[in-house]
Amino acid sequence: MQTVARAAFTSYLARVYSLQCKEALNTGQPWTTASAARRGREGGDLFVHTNAPATPTGLYRLTVRLP
Repeated sequence: MQTVARAAFTSYLARVYSLQCKEALNTGQPWTTASAARRGREGGDLFVHTNAPATPTGLYRLTVRLP
């Protein structure tokens, strides 16, 4: 069964966003890119990770940077 994770947020044109994931905080495992970086849309935005881990402990973070 494929697991899908969604992250909804408000974005701004003057920023670049990406979605990262990892299975646990205490493993030393690095954050991996779940969705490629893209410029904001100036309003409601959504990242969809279609290859999400099937474990219920998966963690996500949204990274933000200047273009």
